[in-house]
Amino acid sequence: MFGWFKKKKDEEPSFDPTNLTLKSLGQGYLVDYNFKTYVVEKIYTYDWGEDFYTHEFKLVAGDDIMYLHIEEDDETEYTITRPVNILQIDEKLPHQIKMFEKPFDKLTWNNRSYKMQSESAGYLNEKGRDNWEAFICWDYMATDSDEILSVEQWGEDDFEAHHGKIVSEYEFINILPSGAQ
Repeated sequence: MFGWFKKKKDEEPSFDPTNLTLKSLGQGYLVDYNFKTYVVEKIYTYDWGEDFYTHEFKLVAGDDIMYLHIEEDDETEYTITRPVNILQIDEKLPHQIKMFEKPFDKLTWNNRSYKMQSESAGYLNEKGRDNWEAFICWDYMATDSDEILSVEQWGEDDFEAHHGKIVSEYEFINILPSGAQ
């Protein structure tokens, strides 16, 4: 009559639990990296123009904040970065960018030399929000390793820097979806 005694149909999960990959991460998911469990706190999409998009996940494990960036072009590239105080790289860096509209071609940080590899302008959107923020990004590669340094300008006077490295997908294990699916 009212269907109270009918068995509820099991809802299908919105993911394939047998094939969870970094590309299937969602907000609240858990993932292990380097013996730590991180929670996906935020998800970002970058629009680089000409129908080219990349994705980034803010991963948090206590006080440790890390960003996982996924770029799919001819092949998939994974990088992890952590925020760095831009003034610790070079106190003159924000002034250099404001005066000449670009940073130095070479940077030194933590006794390692980095050479500029690319300059890109794009837009960033945080999942669940309507607005896109414009920014400019300069990517540097260490001259003697796979480490990267990224310098970003958001608006007139807002600068950020991130340090990290290129990683492989297999370094991330135990991807678990959020309980709030």
